[in-house]
Parts: sequence; C-alpha cells; structure tokens
Amino acid sequence: MLKHARHIAPILFENRLTELTYFTTDICNMKCRHCFVHDALNRKQPHLTVDEFARMAAFVPAMQRIHLGGGEPFARKDIADVAVCASNDWKAGIVCVPTNGWFTDKIISFMHHFGARGKGPLRLHFSINSPDPEEMDNFTQLKGSFARWRHSIAEALALSPKYPNITVVALATFNEYNQHVFKELIDYLHDEVRVDDFSFQIARTHDGYAPALNLDLFREANRYYFAKWNRQHPILAAFREETRSNSADYFSDPRFQRRCTSGKIRVVMSPNGDIYPCEKLGYPNLAGMASVFMGNIRDFDYDIRPLLASARAQQIYRQIVESQCHCDHNIDQSLRLLTNAKFRNDVFKRAARTLVSPRGIAGTAVEARASGT
Repeated sequence: MLKHARHIAPILFENRLTELTYFTTDICNMKCRHCFVHDALNRKQPHLTVDEFARMAAFVPAMQRIHLGGGEPFARKDIADVAVCASNDWKAGIVCVPTNGWFTDKIISFMHHFGARGKGPLRLHFSINSPDPEEMDNFTQLKGSFARWRHSIAEALALSPKYPNITVVALATFNEYNQHVFKELIDYLHDEVRVDDFSFQIARTHDGYAPALNLDLFREANRYYFAKWNRQHPILAAFREETRSNSADYFSDPRFQRRCTSGKIRVVMSPNGDIYPCEKLGYPNLAGMASVFMGNIRDFDYDIRPLLASARAQQIYRQIVESQCHCDHNIDQSLRLLTNAKFRNDVFKRAARTLVSPRGIAGTAVEARASGT
C-alpha cells in the first residue's frame, strides 16, 4: 500500500502528470484488422534515444504507469533499455509492454535484461484474438502468427518464475472477429496456456472503424471471467470488473459523463517525442492530430512540465473540457473514472464483501490501477 501512496495525489487533485503512453516505434510486421495505429504504421519516423527518454525522467516525479506501445515494441532493438529506464529513472509504479509474440528470442532476452535490472514491476502483454489458429492468422493477416504467439508465451511463462517482477499477461480486445468465441478464449488461456493474468477490453472505434458488437456477450464474458478465473486482490478485481461494465454501458449509450483528464494528468508521446493529449485526438490519429499537437519534448529541453504549462497545451486542454470531449478508449475512461470519488466508492463496495480488513478507499483504488488493468 505505502509504495503506491505517491500516486494518490495526482489522482485526487489532478495536480501533475502521472501516466504516459509512449509509442516506442511505428514498425509492425502484422496488420491486425481492428488496429487503431494502422495508418501510422511503418512510416519509419526517427525515435527518441534511450538517453533522451532518460533525460525526461529528471523532470517528473514518480509515474503511476508508463505504457510502452507501438507498432510492435520488440521491433525496436533497445526496447529492454527503454523499459528499464521507465522503471528505474521514471520510477513508474507499473510498466506495460504489449507484444504480438512474433519475436520469441527478443522477448526472452528482454525478460532476462529487465528481470535483472528493473527495479519495479512490469506487465508483459501477449496480444491474442482467438483460440483458433486459422482465425488468429486471418485476423493478423500473417500466416503462422498464432503458432509464434503460442511458442513465445509458453517460453515467457516458463521463464517468469525466475523474475517475480515480471507478470506475463494475455491481452485481447472484444471485437466483431472474436465475440462469438470470447468465453472459449478465456477458458483456453487459463486451462491450456495457464496465463498469470488476462486483460481484456472492448475494441475502440477509430476513423471509419465502428464494429458491430453484441454487448450482451461482452457483459456475459465479463461476469464469467471474474466469477470463474480471476485470482487478483478483491480491490483490483472490483476495479477491473467495474471499469469493463462502465465501458459496455458507454458503448450502449455514448454520452458525456465527466470531464476528461487526458491532456492534464495523462498524455501520449509519438516515437519522435511529439506530445498529444490522447490517442483518439492525437497520435496516431494522423487525420486530426495537428490540431491537438502540444509540442515536441526536444523543444523544451526534455522537460515536459513547461510543455504542459504552455499556452498552447493549456488551450488544447480547455477545448477538451469546454467541448465535453468523451470517447470509448478504455485507458482514458478508467483514469477518468478513478478521479471520481463515487466510482472509487462503488469499487470499494463491490469488493467489501470479500475483504476481511478494508483499507483506504482512494489508496486501494490507485493500487488497483497501478497493478495494471
């Protein structure tokens, strides 16, 4: 609990940056059919060096979470050094790295490197769409993607006991290509793959992509997972189940509920250091991101504080608030929910029946998010 106390203030008071999504590369060898980064892939733009990323850390307090995305992060040769920097220099409560599982040797080398050097916890997310190999290959549009994923996650799970600071996670989005087998996917991941954890969300809309979803199936899968397979702390389980329930409600009735916090306590950064409030408005939304470009970190001598305090960044966030901007991106949604005292209390109430000795409401909610969603 105490180790997460440093993350409570920015959640309660929204007084500083606490979460960053850094797109470490735009290179990817797959073309997943629901990919929201699709238009920005393989443009081969120059990226920040590890030293530049480390220079940024000198100006920020401990971060609640740093998400190192892509592209495929393991297409970047120095991704292990980036992750160690995020954990040690940025003092991230949790570092999250997603992968499509193609680069087995690089993934295993990464685990050895981070496991020996990283000071904090890391969640290594293996993305999967279906328990059926043919469906998976059709979804990624790369033959053999399921077989490589299965081999990589098996190797990672076998190695993970050596490094208790690394959690191997299966990751999936509920979309039109897998909604008919999602409960089967849940059972497959636990019965056969035997994952440490499973993280899932509803696929976000983007550009012209708006999947036809059966949200009753998602709600059923959500209840099924937490009733049968969840082994997390009751507060964490309640937080995760409640956010997914809220996500389904939003998809059914997409309306403004509460002021967004992205652009204020959370931002995204492109491979070359451009800062935007979020993915839905900024990078990798190539069509509209120029209007919400806050600045490049190099132009501020790697100090993100004056960048976010600049007139342009402040104007962009005012526009987000005044326009009552809202969206279906689960990261933005869950952070917005966590700043809401009523939601935190709802989470606590959901978990209270299984808690023997309840702890502080705000602290346990922050701890739940810092453990990964």
